[in-house]
Amino acid sequence: MNPYNPGSGVAPRVLAGRDPDIQAFQTLIARTSRQMPARPIILWGLRGVGKTVLLNRLRGLADAHDWLTVQFEARPGNNGKGVARRSIAQGLIKASSKYRARSTLDPVKNMLASVTSFSIGLGVEGFSLGVDRDLSRASTGSLELDLEDVVEDIGLAIRGEGKGLCIFIDEMQDLDDELTEALIATQHYANQRELPFFLIGAGLPSLPAHLADSRSYAERLFDYRTVGRLNEPSAQESLAGPLKDLDASYSEEAMEVMLRESGCYPYFL
Repeated sequence: MNPYNPGSGVAPRVLAGRDPDIQAFQTLIARTSRQMPARPIILWGLRGVGKTVLLNRLRGLADAHDWLTVQFEARPGNNGKGVARRSIAQGLIKASSKYRARSTLDPVKNMLASVTSFSIGLGVEGFSLGVDRDLSRASTGSLELDLEDVVEDIGLAIRGEGKGLCIFIDEMQDLDDELTEALIATQHYANQRELPFFLIGAGLPSLPAHLADSRSYAERLFDYRTVGRLNEPSAQESLAGPLKDLDASYSEEAMEVMLRESGCYPYFL
């Protein structure tokens, strides 16, 4: 079964050597479906080890379980600051729009109204989720407080269905300080309220320390997972696996050369 499209019967391509990381996220999904607590995940490692590919795979798993998902790549500088906020707002609009038909239910109506307020507050307009803006929610002008409001209202609307909200952030070390602090504080708030909200970030080896500098409790808040180069069996699998569909294979000599020259780094493989 394809986790991107349950019931399709098409198996996704295996990410060699990343089974423990994928299993950790599958456990997060399973625990959330039972309304049990789970820890958000931070992937960190050098460039070229496949963090982005892994992050995309995790997002695909969440989408396959009909979760609300938002994904973007952080960028440094003032331009990146604005892009990150718009990406979150637009992602929440898109993710929550599937609930428009159920806006007669109070929790869903509250969710859509909060998403509307939050997005307008960040300068995103020209959309409609079928409800009026709620000026009492996600409208303070404080990024941290408004983000907590919108995550709370989304969480309360979807928690009973065993689903969650994930924000996937690549190059997370490049987020501006205000947004970093707001996201960590919101994750902490969600954990305390048992709300199904999870930050799933990927970044360079400096990322764990950067998060801890932003909020000291970030050290224990996340499941930090190192993404490094592959061991030789996993590297061999990543090279040989795709050829099986073509009834082809590498010679032992060719495989040895590729493993040696690539250093078993996924980017070179």
